[in-house]
Amino acid sequence: MVPANQSYADVSTFKLSPVRDIAPIGMQMTSCCTQQVVSTITGACIQWTNPVTGTAIHVHLVVTDDAETDLTCCNSNGNAGCSPLYPACCECNCPCADITSAQIFRECLSRPLVLRKPITQDSIANNDLGALHASNLIRAMGNLQGANGGSLGYVANFHGDAPGPCGAFSCCPHGSSLEFLPWHRLYTVQMDTELRTQSTGVTSSTPAQPFTPATLPYWDWTTNSAGTGPMTALPDLVSSPTIVDPMTLTVITNPYFEGFVPGTGGSTVRNPLAILFNNPSFLSRVLASLSEPTFNQFSNQLVDPHNDIHWMTGGTGGSMSGTTYAAYDPIFYLHHNMIDCVWAVFQYLTPGIDPLPATQALLENPFGNAVENPQEITARNYIVANTLDYENNLCYTYGLTGNPFLRSLDINSNGIVFGGMNLSQIRDRVNKVGDTEHYYGGFFLQSFDTSYRITFNICHYQAGQSVRCFPGGGLTVFGGRGERAYVNDIVTKVDITDKLNENFLTVSEINSFTIEIENVETADGKEIAKQELFQPVNVLRYTKNSANFGVYSTRDLFTVNFGLENKNPPQMSILEGTRVKLVQTEESTIPAQFYEANNREAYINCDRTDSKLLTSDFEEPSLGLHYYFLGSDQCSDITRVLFNVYNAPRNDMIAT
Repeated sequence: MVPANQSYADVSTFKLSPVRDIAPIGMQMTSCCTQQVVSTITGACIQWTNPVTGTAIHVHLVVTDDAETDLTCCNSNGNAGCSPLYPACCECNCPCADITSAQIFRECLSRPLVLRKPITQDSIANNDLGALHASNLIRAMGNLQGANGGSLGYVANFHGDAPGPCGAFSCCPHGSSLEFLPWHRLYTVQMDTELRTQSTGVTSSTPAQPFTPATLPYWDWTTNSAGTGPMTALPDLVSSPTIVDPMTLTVITNPYFEGFVPGTGGSTVRNPLAILFNNPSFLSRVLASLSEPTFNQFSNQLVDPHNDIHWMTGGTGGSMSGTTYAAYDPIFYLHHNMIDCVWAVFQYLTPGIDPLPATQALLENPFGNAVENPQEITARNYIVANTLDYENNLCYTYGLTGNPFLRSLDINSNGIVFGGMNLSQIRDRVNKVGDTEHYYGGFFLQSFDTSYRITFNICHYQAGQSVRCFPGGGLTVFGGRGERAYVNDIVTKVDITDKLNENFLTVSEINSFTIEIENVETADGKEIAKQELFQPVNVLRYTKNSANFGVYSTRDLFTVNFGLENKNPPQMSILEGTRVKLVQTEESTIPAQFYEANNREAYINCDRTDSKLLTSDFEEPSLGLHYYFLGSDQCSDITRVLFNVYNAPRNDMIAT
């Protein structure tokens, strides 16, 4: 129990870490944040059976839903099963005697470790979540909207509205591969906690039953319900204006179909694009992101399918298509839970490959703003470093374990995570990504206060002469009114390997290619001048463990093509060990000469007298800044490129 000299306010600041005690008879118990909370009107202690080992343990915390705001500890009632042999089951971090308000009760309900489950297009019809969980989800979301005039309340305002809780700019850092994942991890917890602390209709006459928190699932958009191919429809949880409550079997308004947007007089809209469905690239792109050697690269690549899901789910004029209104649509949170699940898999497969220390020290707002954020759990963890251990600090888990409530991570777990695969199958597919070389178009994302999609061509050159251009693909950039500016120095890649093969283009000393932007269109059908975008680069990811890789098993070659119409980005940040090739696309009677400037001033002025002539076709720049330019009469961002070579924890170090 809580010591008498400590208030609930004191206890609420404690870090809820897992405590696993061994009872005299060898049974394992858990503490507040590490077990399923069980709801009952009777207040009896509940026996829970471990589904993996079959061992029975007694859960210490027994709560009602919302009809009675009290918690009952095992040693307070003398019910059967509350033996002194189970002392740990009676230590309540959420103190029984101190439940004096609905807000305190809500916070206690936010503490248990909860399991986020996947949903696909037929999950409600197939009862994948279980009738009680699905019913609680539907009723809790309906109650949340009912309490907020049909909208999702203050949480939706956290994301994209500007001006808003973060001042003149929106809070969401979509332009930063450093903060994108940690910020949205906190954001999903914010909504999850709001939802599962809503009333779900339990009253004093409701029969005793397991309390299944209304925990938001994640939308596995990589597969259909059978796990045999791409999805062909939106999840049935969100796709219809009405839905059957699985517990009462009555038809009710579906709160996941839309959400009201304050200030607009209307609700969210979805106009899904056909390309959203039967699209196998979502799974392949997620697997490719998981194969990246560093956190920054992983995050930047995961942004690619993330942006497309937004763009394609919203469609023309749809709410999900831009940052401004996306978070008012309930499907937003199912989507971002999926993104977070992929990060959790990356963390498991590559332990320790985390954001750099400087990033981990960043503070994520508005979660740390006591005026804007009423929740204790996200306010306590609003530093990036605290988001990494999502189980201990944020109290949720995924099916990455044999038994999620004991947190025993297990590569042999049979639980389906995404794509119809369990964790070991995902690992095996990820390990195969680097078995062959891949070519990419490399893009440096920019802010235009809107979402937009880039369509590009691949242009074939033979011995410096233009041969032909053919369609290469597209890339979506997610943005909106008042967006935080994109940090555009790390490349986002689009795999074009299949496009090259389909068009019989084999890259060699004679045959080369460039990535050339065809057009840029916003979510509302307007055009952005393609000359406003930075010039893409070619990226070659060598076959894993190729010769001369040194201490790394993964290595890239960046080819920068000079002589095209688009300017280069202000800076390109590349990982240590990356090779660089500078080329002039069109053949000239005068061979191209490239220089590395000794300082920034020489670089700005393209001063050949204070620079070194490059004599090799390939460079492998060392850590730090490197200033390159083409020796020509022109000196501009078209003929200059600045590389910043950085080091980061990586998962591809070769033992020596």
